[in-house]
Amino acid sequence: MTGSGQDPTPPASHDAACLCVFARAPLAGGVKRRLAASIGDREALAAHVRLVGEAIDRLAGSASWRTEFWLAGPEPDALAAWPQCGNLVRRAQQGHDLGARMHHALTATLHSAGRALVVGIDCPEIDADYVAAAFDALEDADVVLGPAEDGGYGLVGARRRVRDRLAPLFSDMPWGTDRVLGETLARCRRADLAVARLPLIWDVDDLEDWRRYLAWVAQRGAL
Repeated sequence: MTGSGQDPTPPASHDAACLCVFARAPLAGGVKRRLAASIGDREALAAHVRLVGEAIDRLAGSASWRTEFWLAGPEPDALAAWPQCGNLVRRAQQGHDLGARMHHALTATLHSAGRALVVGIDCPEIDADYVAAAFDALEDADVVLGPAEDGGYGLVGARRRVRDRLAPLFSDMPWGTDRVLGETLARCRRADLAVARLPLIWDVDDLEDWRRYLAWVAQRGAL
């Protein structure tokens, strides 16, 4: 899975920065399950398509970093839903759970980039400025986290020199619980990894979050 218009294996550079945007393919019943429990699979799928499309539009236009689209699921469905990702390097997520997939993306990307980030598509406050701040933080820190209100995180990144020390941050983690951030920070301390924390963000997971998101979009449109 490789997009057109960009070299999928650019030469290694200590200064290069790469942003990995993680998303699931748009399959009804396979995305936004907690939201779907309230509004149904079809509407949850439409919400997912909207969130991913807006995330790509917010993040993929910067010349300061390379953006890659990391997909779980069939690529043709993704290209049909999000044609704007057609010009991005597209890669398949690999791993048995979220932690393994993020670890693979970071370590693979850090072969050719000096700094790398993984972001989800569920946090609307992750914009170009937030990503730029994360890359700036990695000038000094080994790891950067974008903490979420629910006790997890919406962004994680690292720099190349600690690529081989990242595995403990992603294995046997209680994903989907409010313990993820605290456990990740504790593991960073044990591994002697310097961590930078960005401002707190929120994500869209259930119906309350979706209503918050719609109000947030409406407010921004009125400014």
